[in-house]
Amino acid sequence: AVLAEAGLEADQVHLVLPTGGIVQMPKIQGLLRSYFPLARVEQHARPDEVVALGATMQASYLMNQHPDTVQVLEFPTAPTATGLVSAAGDFVSAIPVGAFLPAKACLTCGVPPTPQGQGQGMGNDAVVIQVAEQLAGGEAV
Repeated sequence: AVLAEAGLEADQVHLVLPTGGIVQMPKIQGLLRSYFPLARVEQHARPDEVVALGATMQASYLMNQHPDTVQVLEFPTAPTATGLVSAAGDFVSAIPVGAFLPAKACLTCGVPPTPQGQGQGMGNDAVVIQVAEQLAGGEAV
């Protein structure tokens, strides 16, 4: 699906940089070689270096192939962490600083049972959720 979206065929791929523990299995390496018959399947790349290596190769390609048409892509990121403030006053991050925007997060929170008739004026099933951003100093606002 990714190759089709890019308008490529498997025989147009020249280098495969697999990551993750499963790619060390001989069966997976064989499948990669059979799917990309003309590509060199790199087996000795360190997982923490693969992304940097791929970005470097892409940058080199863009600079050599399209020196006049290279455009810088900017992606908006979250300037502060966004999350919830717990009943104890602690900040619980849902979207970290630097997350690409738009972002979506899901937090599961426990709600203590309220004895009947003690809903504090908001009804027995009321829950107050305080959404906040965490500033650089750690203060939740």
